[in-house]
Amino acid sequence: MKPQRKLFDTLQFAGVCSGVLLSVILIFPVKQDPLGSAILGLGVALLFQLFDLQLRQNESERHILEAGALSQALYRNDWLFKHIRQIVEDYQLVQEGGFELFKHRAADAVIECRNTLHSMAEGHLIADLGSSFTYGVQAVVGAKISVKAAAAANPAYWRTTHAEKYLQANLEAVRRGVEFKRVFIQTPDTLREIVDLLEEQSSMGIDVYIAFTNDIPKALREDYLIVDDHIFTRLELTSDGHAKEERISIDSVEMERMVSRFEALLRHSRKLDKVIDRLKQ
Repeated sequence: MKPQRKLFDTLQFAGVCSGVLLSVILIFPVKQDPLGSAILGLGVALLFQLFDLQLRQNESERHILEAGALSQALYRNDWLFKHIRQIVEDYQLVQEGGFELFKHRAADAVIECRNTLHSMAEGHLIADLGSSFTYGVQAVVGAKISVKAAAAANPAYWRTTHAEKYLQANLEAVRRGVEFKRVFIQTPDTLREIVDLLEEQSSMGIDVYIAFTNDIPKALREDYLIVDDHIFTRLELTSDGHAKEERISIDSVEMERMVSRFEALLRHSRKLDKVIDRLKQ
């Protein structure tokens, strides 16, 4: 789809109007020489045109330099060049077609790709649950020093097949000598229903803590995993506690903030053995 060129841009229009207006003012109210006034007005208009031309030239030079840098980057990476070329060719074909829905979806696909890559360049990624990019199990498998976890999602998860694989990764991490702490953030009634799960994880060597939902600030009611104080994954939850997507981050500023939140959460928590009798009542 070829872009439409404007007959006049704003600067050109302003220059012509300024030149004409100056000439009219000099000729009629001021009673100056018509020829001289017209030449002066033309000169003002030409100055605006020259300034506009300089701006266009600078912009063209910038585009040429950026295009050259892009070409060099693509030249050094055959895989990237092949895919970028295919994207450009297909995008142009779609935009030249007549189906508006496809045009809008093509533009959205390009923007989505840009946003995803830019987010990762800034240090974070949003992954749909069930996709190959969720990182919970992989994060625990790669843990070397410590794992800090807050469990605020619907506890029904802990009785799923996926949870069994996840807990196996937890157990292997503990056996490797990884310090593992998990804080369960639930109401007392909910915790009573999963006492067996809490004791199971404690017996695996995980330091299990309990934080009653109503006893902690709302800002601390999150579900996340911090590995080696280097990477964290956080589940975005629905109103009923079910996970909808996962945020993965290696940004150092975010990491410091999440470690501080976990330390604050621990201050509002108690070890499982301190509350287990209450939960079994």
